[in-house]
Amino acid sequence: MLRYRFLLILLFVFSGSFINLKGQDCDCYSSTRAQGVKLMQQKKYAKAIAVFNAAEDCPDKPANNDLAQKRAECEKAIKAAEDSKRQAEEDEYWRRRVEEIQQRKKDESADKGYMDIEYVHFGNESKNRDVLTWYGGTLYDEEMRYLVPKIGYTGLANESKAVTLHWKIFRPDGTMFRNDQSPAGYTSSYTYTILPGSGNTVTLLGWGSETGGLYKPGFYKFELYCNGHLLRTEYADIKAKNTTATNSTSKTATIKEVTVDHNVYQDGNKGMKIHVKFEILNCKDDACRAIAYFYYANGTAIKDTNGQYKDASGNVSAGVDFKPGYDDTVYSDLIIFMPYSEIHSTTRTGKVEMYFDTKLYDFTSKEFIGNNYKVNFNMTY
Repeated sequence: MLRYRFLLILLFVFSGSFINLKGQDCDCYSSTRAQGVKLMQQKKYAKAIAVFNAAEDCPDKPANNDLAQKRAECEKAIKAAEDSKRQAEEDEYWRRRVEEIQQRKKDESADKGYMDIEYVHFGNESKNRDVLTWYGGTLYDEEMRYLVPKIGYTGLANESKAVTLHWKIFRPDGTMFRNDQSPAGYTSSYTYTILPGSGNTVTLLGWGSETGGLYKPGFYKFELYCNGHLLRTEYADIKAKNTTATNSTSKTATIKEVTVDHNVYQDGNKGMKIHVKFEILNCKDDACRAIAYFYYANGTAIKDTNGQYKDASGNVSAGVDFKPGYDDTVYSDLIIFMPYSEIHSTTRTGKVEMYFDTKLYDFTSKEFIGNNYKVNFNMTY
C-alpha cells in the first residue's frame, strides 16, 4: 500500500510524466528529491513541497536526509514571494493615492483660479481706465464712474495660467448689476493671466457709467467666482459726498456678512459660532447688542423652554454686548455663540429646517438700527 500511495502522489504532481519504479530496487529517494530540487529552481515551491513529502515514503530514504530543510526553504520562498507581492500591491495603492491627492490639489487649485486671494481693494476709474480714486481709497457717490476691484493674490501654479473669472456686484437693496452682455447669473466675466508666486495683482473690468449717477451711498457686495466656486466676498463702501448735519448724527448700521462655524465647543457646550461683520455709525460709547433670533423655516419663532437663551417674548435667541469706540466703527468678526442644546424643538422631530435673523440693538436710543441678516440651517432631533 505504501508503494501505491507514493505512486499516486507522483502521478498527481507530475501530471502524467513517467517515473520508472521497479519494486524495492528503484532509486526512489534520489530521483524524487532531484525532481523536488528542480521544481525549487523553477520557483514552483508548492509542487516542490508535495514532491519532498512524497520522498518521505521512499523505502530507500536515508535516515539522515534534508527533506525537512528543503520544505522549510520552499515555505520561506513562498512567504517571501507573498510578502513581495503584498508590498508591491501596497506600493501601487499608495502610488495611486498620491496621484489622486495631487490631482485633487490640481483640481482644487483650478477651482480657486490658481490663486490664494490676499485682499480685494476697490477703486474708481474713468471709461478710459484712468484712475480717479486709487484702490482702497474712500469712494464718494458723486465722483463714482466705474467701480473697479483690484485683487492681490499668491499664484498656486508653477507657471502662468489663463483663468476665466466671473463676478457679481449687488446694489445695497440686494439686486445685481447686469446688462445684455452679462453672462448668465453674473454681472461680468473676463479671462486673465494668473502668475505664479506671491505679490501679484489683477485688476478686473470696471462696472459703471461714464456720466456717473449709477452708485448711491451704501455698501455694494462683490462676489468673485471661478468654475462656479465662490472665491471671495467683499463690500465696497460708497459714501455720500455731502452729508447733512441731520444725517451725520443719525444712528445707523450695516450688517455686511454673517457666517457660521458649526459643531464647535465653548465652555464644554457644542454649538454654532456666528460671525457678524458690520459697520455702525454715530453710536460711540452706546451700549449695544448683536442678537440672533431663531425661527422655524415657516417663520414661526422657536419657543424657549428653560429661560437660558431667550428674548423678552420667551423665544430662543442669543446675543453679545458691544460698545462702539468711534463714531464710525467697523466690526470685522463679532462672535455670538449658540449651544445646540438651547435650540429647543418641542413639537418637531427628525431633520428640522430653521434659520436665524441677526439684528443690532442700541440700548441708548432703545431701537434696532440698520438691516437684519438671515442665515438658514438644519437641526436633527
